[in-house]
Amino acid sequence: GDTAERETLERATLATHVLCQEARRAGVERLIVASTLKVFDAYPERLLIDEAWKPRPAPTVEHLAPYLCEQVAREFAREGGINGICLRFLPLGDDPERNTRLGDAVHAIECALALPFTPSGYRWHVFHIASSPRYLMREATKLLGFKPEGER
Repeated sequence: GDTAERETLERATLATHVLCQEARRAGVERLIVASTLKVFDAYPERLLIDEAWKPRPAPTVEHLAPYLCEQVAREFAREGGINGICLRFLPLGDDPERNTRLGDAVHAIECALALPFTPSGYRWHVFHIASSPRYLMREATKLLGFKPEGER
């Protein structure tokens, strides 16, 4: 219902804002946001999407909540005082066409924690983590040092 959707969007925006604010106040240097590649569902399947593409979230809570969470965290990183990494995943599972493998998700988080800032001079980085050929992981392999399962 409307109440549940409103609460989800508030958590995605207000709670992320408060968390980022308190993290910066506490001297936390790095924030890692786990998000979804579902924000690209509006694009035709035939397109290959890398980290430079702009998301096109559907007007649903499922798509807007993670997208808005990303935007709040990104603005905090841009203001300074905290560095941000956004890892966009497909749902976890074993089908490489539709899912991100659990081992790949864990490896991506480990890489994000070990990343020396700032690899490209920016305080906000977005990385795609998926085995699907639709999502290119150029930045994830180049800057994050991510290697998919089977290559590490």
